[in-house]
Amino acid sequence: MPYHYYDYLNFRGDITIDLDGLSPVDASILARLSYMPMELITDFSSMCIKDMGDELLKKDKLEEYLVTPEDKKLLKEVIKTKRFENIKIVKFESETDIEIQKQFAAMTFLLPNEIAMVTFRGTNRELIGWKEDFNMSFLDSVPSQLSALNYLEKVAKEYDHIIINGHSKGGNLSLYSLTKCKSEVYEKVIKAFNFDGPGLTEDSLTEEVRNRAKEKMTNYIPQSSIVGTLLEREGKVKIVSSKEDPIKQHDMYNWQISGRDFLYLDHLSKESEFAEFTLKQWISKISSENRELFFEAVYDLFEQIGKTEFNPNLTNRNVIKTLGKLTISLKDLPSDQRKIVIDGVTELLKIASRNYVEMRNENRK
Repeated sequence: MPYHYYDYLNFRGDITIDLDGLSPVDASILARLSYMPMELITDFSSMCIKDMGDELLKKDKLEEYLVTPEDKKLLKEVIKTKRFENIKIVKFESETDIEIQKQFAAMTFLLPNEIAMVTFRGTNRELIGWKEDFNMSFLDSVPSQLSALNYLEKVAKEYDHIIINGHSKGGNLSLYSLTKCKSEVYEKVIKAFNFDGPGLTEDSLTEEVRNRAKEKMTNYIPQSSIVGTLLEREGKVKIVSSKEDPIKQHDMYNWQISGRDFLYLDHLSKESEFAEFTLKQWISKISSENRELFFEAVYDLFEQIGKTEFNPNLTNRNVIKTLGKLTISLKDLPSDQRKIVIDGVTELLKIASRNYVEMRNENRK
């Protein structure tokens, strides 16, 4: 019978990784731990996961710094287990820069046999991080990707065996750093995980990039993925079962586990295939210059309604509420920006409507 993280920690928490080996579920849990606000800890030298948990759980109003309240529950459960409690955190970096539109954080866990797991944090609540994610659709590299590459190469100077890991944008940084690092660094990488992170731009795909990803990268995406189907996926792909609504499936807490691995399916859902096909058509139809102008205008629109943070715990209700506010504020944008937003959304709706009709007709056959 499928289960979730807390059952996994209960069933396997007393078995250390050096006895049982690192599983994809373990990697995803460590990817989730990279979202913990290590910035609140002043001295993390030689700190293990239990020490990190104990320190963070003492902090007042910890929930205000978490992406989701579920992270606090996970932290409490993880530090009780022999499997994770003594894993050391040997390196941590974090930088947010509004001017250059950058949100980056990474930590390195030291696994048994001196294997360094480089884990990149995904996008947190800060709106600037989401703006940088949008920039990935028209730039071959963004500041956090360059920082990820630099971070990996620094770790490679200290360790000879490396695993790269990340969820959401962190997964994209895992893919980017794997495919762009120096050859001597690449040789030290054992494997890489991308948990429902976007791919790379088509223009950045060279034969070497494809070959590197094919050899060492595995992409894990939920059955109704949207984020993980954006841009060009490279490497092996595994589709994970999730029974939640599509909008909640990006959250790994909703992924189903069987034994020591995820529960896999053969195909993406129809909704995911529809979203992937539609968004890729839209991206290919709009020039990179117009995409940049579109996302700049959308970002300005969010700022106009007073948003500096984005709530990733999406529900249909808060999506509709935010869209309502954006629609009302659209009239206050400069006319050139307003036209860019309206034209972009109109084109997306046209493509989506056409694809929906075609998909419905195909299903009737």
